[in-house]
Amino acid sequence: MKLKETIFLKSDDIVLDDIQAEQFENFVGDLNEILQKQGMLLCYCDDKMPHNKIKFHTWDLRPHRKDNENE
Repeated sequence: MKLKETIFLKSDDIVLDDIQAEQFENFVGDLNEILQKQGMLLCYCDDKMPHNKIKFHTWDLRPHRKDNENE
């Protein structure tokens, strides 16, 4: 499957503590290793919150151009 345009994903905000957030980021990184092979990338925004919390939001799945690919 070749993704040509960004797909915006609807989701509620995900709020995690620092330890959970690190594990979650590692999980998304593992997913992105798989998705990159298919020319895609899962992206999100994150914001630090009070009390050592991090909010993940604004998700999208977008095309990912490999460094060695020609445009």
